[in-house]
Amino acid sequence: MADLSVNIGSLMMSNPVMTASGTFGYGKEFEDFVDLEKIGGIIVKGTTLHHREGNPYPRMAETPMGMLNAVGLQNKGVNYFVEHIYPQIKDINTNMIVNVSGSAVEDYAKTAEIINELDKAASGKGNGNPADVLLTLLDNLGFTDNYMECMVPTVGVYPIATANDKSQISAPLMSRFAVIDIPDYTDEEKKVIFQRFALRKVFERMGMKEEECVLTEDGLDAVIKLHENTSGIRDLEQAAEHLAANALYQIEVDKVKQVVFDAEAVFELLG
Repeated sequence: MADLSVNIGSLMMSNPVMTASGTFGYGKEFEDFVDLEKIGGIIVKGTTLHHREGNPYPRMAETPMGMLNAVGLQNKGVNYFVEHIYPQIKDINTNMIVNVSGSAVEDYAKTAEIINELDKAASGKGNGNPADVLLTLLDNLGFTDNYMECMVPTVGVYPIATANDKSQISAPLMSRFAVIDIPDYTDEEKKVIFQRFALRKVFERMGMKEEECVLTEDGLDAVIKLHENTSGIRDLEQAAEHLAANALYQIEVDKVKQVVFDAEAVFELLG
């Protein structure tokens, strides 16, 4: 048998036969007449962000050569699709292609983002993007728990999030947040945090005395220099653990009473 498979970008189809959107419903309506899994792809009818009544009647007319229509994208919205249509078509073993429609770019983006997560969330493979799922929460569209098969209402929920690097957050997600920029710690603040808190916390956890692990002034400058481009203090806490662990090793193995870290020693150990 001839191989009729084709690829459209990353979409793999067993054959190039696809239904025309709007003429084939959601596919289930025709399962008594055709083997749906033998079709390369089923393009379902147009789906919009919100319920849409479509154009007023009359909106169809017969012609000598066929029929003209201007239905106006009548559909019950993406929430209805998620709750009622998707459970019926998700197990059809062919490509289900959703025709996303809207009146503005934002409508297309929101609808596509919601639909994009459906297969990933239902597959149980854990490859869904949590940031994309958040969009349904931020838009007060409710959150669908696919395992429990129920909609969790989110009206009145106002998430608060923190981030060290805004560039890693998708533009659609950023557009839904009111952003408050808080400057990072200065070098002097990092010095105080490292010396008075991070190191002391590590010493206490390891049962060490402060005089057993001494950091010189230039050694402290070296630590801050190595972490000048990092946000927050997690990396500083890890640096404190490395220094204390190295000092403890030298005390136990080399039988020294005190380990001093100057700039050279810091760069050698942490650089």
